[in-house]
This record gives sequence, structure tokens and C-alpha cells, in this order.
Amino acid sequence: EKKNVKVEMDNNILTITAEREKPELKEGENLHYDELRYGQYIRRITVPKDVLPEKIEAVFKDGLLTVTVPKAEVKKPQEIKVK
Repeated sequence: EKKNVKVEMDNNILTITAEREKPELKEGENLHYDELRYGQYIRRITVPKDVLPEKIEAVFKDGLLTVTVPKAEVKKPQEIKVK
């Protein structure tokens, strides 16, 4: 669920933390097979120094987290006219 997902950026390390809670079964319901584990997950990814941390976007939709990390444009050399 979206409320259980957290994305942080600190010192060029992107940290994604999520937690999957064990489903609560109502009386009379049985869970026959569940292949995913429960608990907390943490992933840390080192990103290049030329990213724009203020423009990082995280979208959670239909159980899928998409994180977009834009890079700064590479500055091209400027030609300076000699007077």
C-alpha cells in the first residue's frame, strides 16, 4: 500500500523502504498459498552526483512504485569571442 512506502534521498543515496503487512483474515476465510513474504524491505541505490534531487519523482500506482531520477544537463563549453 502507498502508506507503507517511503522514498528518501541523502548524500547521493536513494533509499526505498516498504513494508508488507500480513493480511488479516476474517472468520471463516483461509489463506491457501501466499508466495510473497511479509515485513520490511529496504533498498539503497547510489546515484550519480549530477542528479537533481529536488526533481525526483516517486509514483505508486496499482502496487507498482516508479521512481524517476532526472540528471542535470551537461554543460557544453562556451565559446568566448576574443576582442
